[in-house]
Amino acid sequence: MYKYDGKLEASFSEPYLYGDVSAEIYEKDGVKPTTIIRTDQEWGVRVYWYLRGSLAEYICGKWCARVCLESIGRGPEANWESPKISLEPCGDSKYYYDFKFKPGQITADYCSTPYKLVVTVTYQNECHKPGPIAGFVELPILQFYHGDGDAFPIHRANGEHAHEAVAELQP
Repeated sequence: MYKYDGKLEASFSEPYLYGDVSAEIYEKDGVKPTTIIRTDQEWGVRVYWYLRGSLAEYICGKWCARVCLESIGRGPEANWESPKISLEPCGDSKYYYDFKFKPGQITADYCSTPYKLVVTVTYQNECHKPGPIAGFVELPILQFYHGDGDAFPIHRANGEHAHEAVAELQP
């Protein structure tokens, strides 16, 4: 797995409050590269972030992590949100969330579909209002293609779907 670095910003600067965010893509029983994934396969995105500085131990509230997947061209777009994750000001201030995707959860039109993937992390204060800490990781383009067991539509040259294409040769 390769970890992709992102940006985490806070309204205060170092040494008062700062952090970092990163993410990695993985496939269950997959092979590298992990940016080309069969639709009949489990895969996921792990997000890691931390908060440091002299004010970090005074920050209470919740983290919100999100995965945004946008198809390139016509196709579906989707977002998945983690449950709210409590800040632990007395802990090590390291956090992570693992987004797990089941086989078939992401579709591919025709033979494959490319998607742009972005992960976000934002802070909510104890009053459930957005706070001044946010970050994102822009991951590489993912290509989803049909696996051996996938049934997928047949497309005609005119763009219409066909359930079955049969050609008979004339003698």
